[in-house]
Amino acid sequence: MRTDLFSPINGARARVAKICILLTDGQSSYPKETLVQARLAKESGITILAIGIGDRVDEQELRTVVSPPANQNYFHSSTFDRLKEKLFPELIGQIACDEQEDQPPVEACQGKNADIIFVVDMSSSIWVKHFKEELEFLADLVSNFDINSGKTRVGMVTFSTATEVQFYLDKYRSREDVREAILSTQSHGGLTNTHLALQRARYEMFSMKHGSRRGVAHICIVITDGVSRIPEMTLIESNLNHEAGIDVFAISVGHEVDVKELHHIASKPEYVFEVNGYGALKHITNILAVKTCQEDEPPVVDNEPPVVACRGKREDVVFIVDMSSSIWVVDFQEQLKFLSDLVGFFDINGDNARVGLLTFSTDTRVHFYLNTYNVQEEVSKAILAIKSEGGLTNTHLALQKALYEMMTPMHGSRSEVDHVIIVFTDGLSRVPRLTARQAHKTHQAGVEVIAVGVGDRTNKAELEQIASRKEFVFEVSGYNTLQEIGNILARKTCEVT
Repeated sequence: MRTDLFSPINGARARVAKICILLTDGQSSYPKETLVQARLAKESGITILAIGIGDRVDEQELRTVVSPPANQNYFHSSTFDRLKEKLFPELIGQIACDEQEDQPPVEACQGKNADIIFVVDMSSSIWVKHFKEELEFLADLVSNFDINSGKTRVGMVTFSTATEVQFYLDKYRSREDVREAILSTQSHGGLTNTHLALQRARYEMFSMKHGSRRGVAHICIVITDGVSRIPEMTLIESNLNHEAGIDVFAISVGHEVDVKELHHIASKPEYVFEVNGYGALKHITNILAVKTCQEDEPPVVDNEPPVVACRGKREDVVFIVDMSSSIWVVDFQEQLKFLSDLVGFFDINGDNARVGLLTFSTDTRVHFYLNTYNVQEEVSKAILAIKSEGGLTNTHLALQKALYEMMTPMHGSRSEVDHVIIVFTDGLSRVPRLTARQAHKTHQAGVEVIAVGVGDRTNKAELEQIASRKEFVFEVSGYNTLQEIGNILARKTCEVT
């Protein structure tokens, strides 16, 4: 069948689905050879369905012969007469007609807004040759995504005993660069700590700090060839990913996987794919791409200015802005432009909101107090006029000055309104112990603190210490992506009570 009936010389066509329907009423005479030929057929891209007839068939053998999932592609009929019943023709026909043709899913993927993370097994059970086939499959898969336009972003993390980030979502902006990065990945071997990879995908890969965006589909594609080392932790991390709104696809390769665990990892049963070998991965490329690209984008709730939350809101807001030497001039200007736009959300002109700003590096400097300006345009103009000076990152001094000088009646602070400090920084503070202590004093004084980390040199634990609550921590990949959090940041500020 594989070498004769499905050969081009006998009429088989390229780029169409290839389906074999096997009917038998007994056991094969050469079981081992039957399983070998079935495996070769499936690896060549042929989908095998089977109907066992009567009580002399070996159902276990037939379930192994058919293409996965066996519970959908194997059928049993008690007699040949029952084959005439409507049930069998309809079921077989539906499965056969649903089989995807080998056509690129370009239409489904064009214009797709998505952040996609590949979580790739590189444990010792995967031979170098097979790991290369795994990478080639992923490289072919990304060819379907709308990466060059910026609509779709792709990142990749590998795992074995430990995890290793190959590249983040904001690393590459062209399809060819992503393909090249995938194909250059080297295998290191080790154990199968799937739970660590799922955790890192959620906490690190899907963070705004590393290029993940709000309002787009978050998709994780996991490829593994074995049972995870700590199944109970894999289950916990899988559930946390689902709760975080990440759509997870799970691909198993070979026969050593735990299908039940695979279904725990995946968000939906139809997001589970099983192939017999790495060579067969190419046969699910299109259907996986189609399913990925058809995943719904979450509703965007923060694209509209938060004018309702901010109108009439009485609050004193102090910006603490990092101007240390690690911030390039162009990035500092991006930061100022963002702040200039941000103050447009606050009800400054009616004196409901007051805004002050201080910068910090080695020393701190107040650029204007809460009572310096009472017109929004003047605040914006003052922000854009600030010049960067460089220096060290003495965050604790800035927090101290904001509390004891900026937030005082002498400089315009009011006792009857909400007090908010928004800290922007691109790195770990010079004296973390003092930063934590001063942040705690600020919280005790009743000031709500929001912390914004920019780039990959910030420390999330410190950001969480600075902020009053965990939901007041924001991370973005760079100063040029600050605009992505403008609305939600303004909303959080205006909703403080």
